[in-house]
Amino acid sequence: MALVGLDRFSGGDAGLGLLGREVLIVRSGSMVPEFSTGDAVIVRPISTPEARRLAAGDIVTFRSSDDNPTLVSHRIVEVTESDAGGIGYVTRGDANVSRDSTVLAPERIVGVVTSHVPRGGYVLHALQQPRLLLTLVIALILAQLAVLLTRPSFHPQTEKEEDNE
Repeated sequence: MALVGLDRFSGGDAGLGLLGREVLIVRSGSMVPEFSTGDAVIVRPISTPEARRLAAGDIVTFRSSDDNPTLVSHRIVEVTESDAGGIGYVTRGDANVSRDSTVLAPERIVGVVTSHVPRGGYVLHALQQPRLLLTLVIALILAQLAVLLTRPSFHPQTEKEEDNE
């Protein structure tokens, strides 16, 4: 079963929050052509009651298993109902030939993918590298200094100079 592994932008348990959304970095190509390795996906977190109202076609982000915190984003291809009335989801990566091997319980779903930024994950990953971030900050400071030093001097006229004219 090929899964889309996602790295949370900030590492650890907290992703990059953006207007109530979380930005995650795609680590595999099982959802091509929808999104590719290196893209950034925007995920809207949902509660378990909301997760029980999803439909086929929705792209969801979920924990790969109860004991594994790795996040996966795949499309719901079928909604199932058990004899006891419980809802489950059959998922599959768009590029995968077969469906995922287990039925997804709503409790494992953490959010719904609302959009993606092509190649945005590469930028986010690069910004997490301290050396690159420091280099970027220094480059911005040097660029600002260059602008200040090459700009023509501006000297406002004083009242005395205005009177002489």
